[in-house]
Amino acid sequence: MTWHLEFEIYSALIIGIIMVYYFRGPRVPTWQNRIYGATLVISMTFILTNIVATLLLEHLTPANFGLAVFFNNLYLIFLPSMPMMVLLYVISIIYQEFWHKRALVILAFSMYFIYLVLALSNPLTHFYFTLDLENGYARGIGNPFTHVSSISYILCAAVIAIYNRKKISKSVFAALCAFMVLSLAAILLQFVFTGYILTGVACTCCILLVHLSTQSNSMVSDELTGTFKRQVFLQMIEMHLKNGKKGDIIALALRDFKFANEVFGVKTCDRLLKEVAGFLKGLAPTGRVYRFDGDVFCIAEPNGAENTDRLVNLIVDRFKKPWHFQGIDYSLNCSLGVVPMGKGGTETVDEIVSAIDFAIQESKHRENGVVRGGEIFNEKFRRKNHIRAMLAYALEKDGFEVHYQPIYCLATGRFATCEALVRMRDPEFGLIPPDEFIPMAEENGMIVSIGLVVFEKVCQFMTAHPYTEGGFETIGVNLSVVQCMQESLADDLIAVMEHYKLPPGRFKFEITETVAAASMSTLRSTMERLIDYGCAFALDDFGIGYSGVTNMLNLPFKLIKLDKSLTDRLTGEPRTRIAVEAIISLIHRLSMRVIAEGVEVAEEVEILRELGCDYIQGYYFSRPLPEAAFTALVKKTAWR
Repeated sequence: MTWHLEFEIYSALIIGIIMVYYFRGPRVPTWQNRIYGATLVISMTFILTNIVATLLLEHLTPANFGLAVFFNNLYLIFLPSMPMMVLLYVISIIYQEFWHKRALVILAFSMYFIYLVLALSNPLTHFYFTLDLENGYARGIGNPFTHVSSISYILCAAVIAIYNRKKISKSVFAALCAFMVLSLAAILLQFVFTGYILTGVACTCCILLVHLSTQSNSMVSDELTGTFKRQVFLQMIEMHLKNGKKGDIIALALRDFKFANEVFGVKTCDRLLKEVAGFLKGLAPTGRVYRFDGDVFCIAEPNGAENTDRLVNLIVDRFKKPWHFQGIDYSLNCSLGVVPMGKGGTETVDEIVSAIDFAIQESKHRENGVVRGGEIFNEKFRRKNHIRAMLAYALEKDGFEVHYQPIYCLATGRFATCEALVRMRDPEFGLIPPDEFIPMAEENGMIVSIGLVVFEKVCQFMTAHPYTEGGFETIGVNLSVVQCMQESLADDLIAVMEHYKLPPGRFKFEITETVAAASMSTLRSTMERLIDYGCAFALDDFGIGYSGVTNMLNLPFKLIKLDKSLTDRLTGEPRTRIAVEAIISLIHRLSMRVIAEGVEVAEEVEILRELGCDYIQGYYFSRPLPEAAFTALVKKTAWR
């Protein structure tokens, strides 16, 4: 009988190319990848064995008879191994904790073990085939069992995939279905067209389909740096946590990389990123370096604290030296955070991601730029997680309260206005300042609801203490970035003012330079709506951003609040005094008034008076006070 081997030879070439591409690229040591790699090796071995066995049958002689028997038995042994690998691959995709599904794995190997026993005994029983020099190759009574076992594996894989289809993405499910249909079709075609060797074609089509849909290196590898992508990092963490593995994650964030992009250009800085990634990959074996964010990398270190410290020290030492690229030397700084996996506070993927972000931010405040997951880190991180969890509770249980800080008018010598500052009361930590919980509330979207609750409390306070009975002219209310991005903000604030029947002229809304830069178009519309209604706006924290003057000129502010960083240096730096005097003069010439924040000593008050400042706010006069204490201060100072 003549067999057509052309398809098998082409299949071997294609699988060989896939093997080179796959094994030379980065791989994560997951069961899915291990099984896929094993499938590639088994497929190549199976196809080559089939080619050799077929050639020996076509040129059977007494000299090669023994080899023909050996390779045909070897082919027989490998034949159902491919469908078995299909089943194991499906299990590995659906159940990341692969060995936790021991029953399915044992079933797969048990079926193969029965088949293997029959295959190994074939030289004696001739159950699958017989081979002699006179009659050649003849199928035995059990030959259909080879196809039955293969079909059983495919059907079992199909049932598992369909039953668990909600656990996997639609694209992966579609790929698995096509994978199994192709395998089943090839088995049936091979059974019908015995003269054509199609098993290798089926293997190749299935492997190529899986490679393109789920196993391509481009799906796991960052194209620019060659490290693994963030999604792979998250999958790795989840796998380690489910398997109870411990270890550390070293997070590295490049400092001032945005500035480097602006100076050298994106393409040049991309080369710099490659340099950094190459250095990190040289420290850790392939499969442990991940690009967590644009300029943030993570190294998974499972080998203990001693090795973690060694890697941290190597990174710190390297960043003490300049990076040479494009013919220049550039000193690049980094922040390092070490986060433990599977310990208190870092026992879920979300907790670890939060811990990485927290560690990077915390390391920026350290002199050496490194923070490790010790007691101080753990306590601060626990506090942050606790506050994050308490936000919804505080919103539901009226856990927010407003404190008021008076603002002194230099012209009248009396308090003329104040700023409303929100606090969150927590049973464990007491009063939480806004700089701790506002960023979290902005992240989870609760800031809009919190902002309206705070504004309503301010309106209630103003209603209880009207201007004619010792109240005050205006009150400042802060608006966050996320609030100012809401197109409904103006209508929401107006609705609250109308509900309490308060004149809009008694409100000034304060926004920072960050807010103005982040939501310019929506902010302008909101400002115009509220100004037309009768409210005013103040630009807060003037002097710490890059666009303060631009915002001051482009947006309709009535007041400008000088940041504490300017007032702090008035008494010791003549240059600062000259600059502040010029800023105040410019603001006045633009028909706006000036509030100086963070004033703490009498000398600063006198300097600001000389420079023509209009209002002063700071601890020199009063800290932010609860409602009752603030009311007492108002009565005591005869506020008019």
